Amino acid sequence: MARRRFLPRRLRRAIKRGRNELIFLGFRGVLGALRLLPIRVGMALGRVAGNLAYYLLWPERAKALRHLEIAFGGEKTPSERRRIARRSFVHLALNFVELANFRKMWDRLDTYVELQDRAGIDRCLEGGKGLIWVTGHLGNWEILASYFARYQHYKVNAISRHAYDRRMQEILVGIRAENGVRTVERGDARSIRDLIRAFRQNEVLAMLIDQDTKVQSVFVDFFGKPANTPVAAASLAYRMDAPVIVGFIERLPDGRHRIIYSGPVELPQTGDPEADQRLATAEFTRRIEAQIRRVPEQWVWMHRRWRRRPPDEAQSAAPGPRAVGATR
Repeated sequence: MARRRFLPRRLRRAIKRGRNELIFLGFRGVLGALRLLPIRVGMALGRVAGNLAYYLLWPERAKALRHLEIAFGGEKTPSERRRIARRSFVHLALNFVELANFRKMWDRLDTYVELQDRAGIDRCLEGGKGLIWVTGHLGNWEILASYFARYQHYKVNAISRHAYDRRMQEILVGIRAENGVRTVERGDARSIRDLIRAFRQNEVLAMLIDQDTKVQSVFVDFFGKPANTPVAAASLAYRMDAPVIVGFIERLPDGRHRIIYSGPVELPQTGDPEADQRLATAEFTRRIEAQIRRVPEQWVWMHRRWRRRPPDEAQSAAPGPRAVGATR
């Protein structure tokens, strides 16, 4: 019996390794091919690929449509939600094309990206305590960090989780480094030291808090439903006494990008640290939701944002003991 259990598990691991190998080879191959093409050609192919992905990757499409129903079920028709989902696939494909072509964009970032106003960012940095830039997986968030580092000459650090494939992570970290963005990997032994250094040297720390990940989190409202949300941005803001800006980059109809932000955010001061962090995280999330509502096709609807549920909700949903003699 033990032998039978061992073989399927080993086979599953082999299948998983093979799948990951194919994904990595495809990632590297497409990245290299896109770098050989003119950006306009790559973007045209990206639109085609995004539309194909919407129809071919049915599990991801189903998740996106389910999440759109949670967020907009009473506001948008099924056809509107399908249109947003398809456009979100296209948007992510265009992001990938731009990621592959960062080097070609370096010399014309000022015409490719429009910044709302730099003065507000500089005022936040005048205190010498660094700056926490809270954002989400909206627009092309990689261009957001690279633009600030390469063109505006800010010292930018981006919090990042490990990719499931270390080789893919190294490629992404390398692309960011070429653009002047330092990656601080969550869980790395040096991450605490890197974070402290960033604040002491008055640098920008970019944090994306719009996903349900395995980090210290709190449940806050997101599209009217509790969502497990990372609390690190609020926690660091209080501990380091650092200002917080919530800002985004959005893709414009003409293919350019615009950076918009609001802040600094006035952090709650109730005297209860846990309550303060929860309230601050809720405010950050409220602003992220507002931006998603502004450009819903530019968010990652495939992500299982409401995957984990609050303990009280999970308990109330759990089935109670069946009465003696009850039928199935």
